[in-house]
Amino acid sequence: MKYILTFILILVCAGCTPLVVKEPIGNNYAVEKLKDFEGIWILKSHNEESSIVHLRMIDEKGKFQYLHVEWDEGSQHFKLDESEVVIKKGTKYGILNYTMDDQEHNPDNLLLVTLFQLNENGNIEYWYTNAEKIDALLSSGLIETEELDDTTVMTAEPNRIIHFLESNFDHIFDTESTVTVKKLVQPGGR
Repeated sequence: MKYILTFILILVCAGCTPLVVKEPIGNNYAVEKLKDFEGIWILKSHNEESSIVHLRMIDEKGKFQYLHVEWDEGSQHFKLDESEVVIKKGTKYGILNYTMDDQEHNPDNLLLVTLFQLNENGNIEYWYTNAEKIDALLSSGLIETEELDDTTVMTAEPNRIIHFLESNFDHIFDTESTVTVKKLVQPGGR
């Protein structure tokens, strides 16, 4: 299946194994906290050019519209991707649930998930997965999965998936691949 979702807040990198679910996982943030995520952010991945992400809250359950702008060296133009992300919280980390509107590449409406944290500067940090380790964990039977169009989908109860991700953090995520997202502008230009 070719469903590679971009975001950020945009993650799936070449060589990484995506963490995939059918429905958003996590608990709701308070509305005031969700409003803190609105605005324009700069996204910086290890050894990659920076890009701009604009987040606008759609509902009080954590659904955001995002616009991701980056320079396309090949076409010598800016490239704009538009989609949605659902921001939730787990026990220790925040959870980003990425969606994609393109039915051709994602006919089952699957979601990519990753954990994130807010650092002391108010920046968001998240990590790519460690492909070798996550492949082994997903095939180990520690978490219920199913194969859907050549994609391994985690099908356990949402709280169990969150526990699995958080308790196996060091085996799932590559902390050398930290992506930092720094807020530039609040909604309304503040």
